[in-house]
Amino acid sequence: MARPAHRTRVSRCRVWQCVLATIIAVCLGACAPEQIVYSHFETVPGQTWQADLPMRFAPQWSDSSARSTLLLTVRHTQLYPYGNLPMVVDLIGDDGTVTRHRVHMAITDGRGNWQGRGFGTLYQCQMPVAHDIGPSQASRVVVWLALDSCNSVTGVSDVGITLR
Repeated sequence: MARPAHRTRVSRCRVWQCVLATIIAVCLGACAPEQIVYSHFETVPGQTWQADLPMRFAPQWSDSSARSTLLLTVRHTQLYPYGNLPMVVDLIGDDGTVTRHRVHMAITDGRGNWQGRGFGTLYQCQMPVAHDIGPSQASRVVVWLALDSCNSVTGVSDVGITLR
């Protein structure tokens, strides 16, 4: 007994749909952002960051041979009074070696408009600090406020790091 012709067309059409869906899924997966290895935030008490109160992080590395980019993230409110936020980021290695990075995070653009993303009065700014680092170079991370003119700033809600 011969098969009806319309069944063959339906089957071929279904196969092509599956092939097309697989190709789309692979392409979308290739466009995904890099995997986040570690992310942690510390809350600034009272949204006033004191210069003598560093934020300390102990990243959890799942692979001792992993290489990552360290991103520094700051969440702030509209009460932050300056256009940028100067910080010092110390990467402390397994052997106690300290690698210091001076960071000037732009909080506003040239016209005074808030940068970053967020809802309501809370904004989040992020920037890379170090590339191609491993657990032996950053077993601990310490972030210091580096203002010359005062000992504290208001409007900083959280400070965090992300390894990507």
